Amino acid sequence: MLDLSPQQDELRELQGHLTILKVGLLLVVALLAIRLWHLQVREGQYYRDLSENNRTRSVILEPARGLIYDRNGVLLANNVPSFNLYVTLEDVTDREALIKRLVGLIGLDEASLRKRLSERGAKLLARKLKGGLTLREAALIESHRLDLPGVMVQAESQRNYPARLTASHLLGYVGEVSADQLEKPEFGGPPAKCWRWPADRPSIPTCCHGN
Repeated sequence: MLDLSPQQDELRELQGHLTILKVGLLLVVALLAIRLWHLQVREGQYYRDLSENNRTRSVILEPARGLIYDRNGVLLANNVPSFNLYVTLEDVTDREALIKRLVGLIGLDEASLRKRLSERGAKLLARKLKGGLTLREAALIESHRLDLPGVMVQAESQRNYPARLTASHLLGYVGEVSADQLEKPEFGGPPAKCWRWPADRPSIPTCCHGN
């Protein structure tokens, strides 16, 4: 009589290996499905913004403002170059390291810097950290660009009033809205929109975006 017990044992062992293999494959498929769901649903918006940023990034270009003279040809308002420090949070890899480097390089106030970096706003939009950098400060930042991902120095025109207070009641002033003003409905609009506060009505701002 033929003894089939060894063959049966081998068959059961093979079936056990196949079962383990099937379970392993199911676990791998399940993990891939969970990861795919995490990327598509939980972090879908993040990667969508990231892909859009790789393809195109909006850059706000400030228009050059005109010169203002009085009736005698005396210059009342013109533009002077200014170096401003900006950061794009999406490109920052280590926020704490960035804070320490900026404080050490150009002596930025750490508390104010932390507050500015934690303010609400789009991560893909550059936010100003400091205006009116000296030439030395701008050179220091540029020489450490590789250690400051997301940070850039941008040369912009700044409004200047050679006559100081002369005709200030007519000229008024312009500025970017603050975080507190963003909560008010009258300051709605695209980011970095410019507002004008007329000298005769300083409490009623008017939009000068595109004007």
